[in-house]
Amino acid sequence: MKWAMVTGVAIAAAAKPGAGVCIFRMVKGNTKESIIAGVNLGRDTDCLAAVAAGISGSLTGAASIPKEWMEQLDKATGLNIYNRI
Repeated sequence: MKWAMVTGVAIAAAAKPGAGVCIFRMVKGNTKESIIAGVNLGRDTDCLAAVAAGISGSLTGAASIPKEWMEQLDKATGLNIYNRI
């Protein structure tokens, strides 16, 4: 079973959704803060941030993601030759 250290506590991969919910609650559903907190916890940051931000974003909508972040993602996606239509 895969383990990750999160704030000094080992959690199994199956517990990551629960950790994402904890982040969501900790930041009171703020999508931007969910992403930042999930990434800053360390180790398996993609899963933690994805779960927390997924919950937050589904409740608050795409407008809750900073415009600058969306512009940067659009730019980066456009630079990838495999994403061009």
